[in-house]
Amino acid sequence: MTLSPPPDQASRDARALPYIVRQGRAVDIPALTRMWLESARQHAAEDPEFYGLVDDPLPAMRGYWENVIGDPSRRVFIAETAPGALVGCLQADLRLQRVFARPARGNIANVWVTPEFRRRGVGRALMAAATDWLRREGAAMVVLNVGAGNRAALDFYRALGYRIANLNLVRLL
Repeated sequence: MTLSPPPDQASRDARALPYIVRQGRAVDIPALTRMWLESARQHAAEDPEFYGLVDDPLPAMRGYWENVIGDPSRRVFIAETAPGALVGCLQADLRLQRVFARPARGNIANVWVTPEFRRRGVGRALMAAATDWLRREGAAMVVLNVGAGNRAALDFYRALGYRIANLNLVRLL
């Protein structure tokens, strides 16, 4: 699916480029790993005690994406401006729980849009693709986690209709 930024945004930025959203593939793993590292560094800067990185996180990150891409119960959605030029990604999976009235819950994680492509509709397009897939798979709701200090992400998710339903508290030992 080819998407362009909304007209009002495109008029504000003459450099606005069209992008496509598609399912991630094994060939995307190096770019996904780079984006996750950029995201992880941003999170570590915001909360180093919670998000502090190991000395070399790349092998674990690469292995993680290899597992996700190879798992049929998960989907990775990517946004790209040209083949191999990724500007955003997210991961979605379906989780079945037998205790709650809405047992099929979608989970969205690892949402990232490169800074120069933020506020151009890329995040919304990625979220829409993931939500559509989760709905088709039978999810009754979507759950995601966001850093407590990440105001931009909190505002973005609230604008999409998300609300706080759970709070995680952390204490170092």
